[in-house]
Amino acid sequence: MIVKSRSLALPPGALARLPRSIRGVGVIAPDVAAFETEIAALRGMCRSLVSAHSDGPGGSAGPTDASVVKLYYSELLQRMMDFGV
Repeated sequence: MIVKSRSLALPPGALARLPRSIRGVGVIAPDVAAFETEIAALRGMCRSLVSAHSDGPGGSAGPTDASVVKLYYSELLQRMMDFGV
C-alpha cells in the first residue's frame, strides 16, 4: 500500500516550508520526513478504502479494511504525539 501511495506524497520542498527552528535541526528533519511519508501512505489507504466502498455492496473492501486503516491512523497519531509534532 505504501508503494501505491507514493504518487500522493507532498510536493518536493514541503519540508522547506517548515519553520526555521525545525528546518535547521538535522536530527528532527528525518523524523518529520518519515511522518510525511507515513501520512501520504495513510492518505492512500483512505482513498483506496473509500474507492472500494463506493463500488457498492460487491466492492473489493473487506470487513476488516476500515479497522486496518483505523489502527494505522491510531498508531501514527500516537507516534506523532510522542515525538511532539
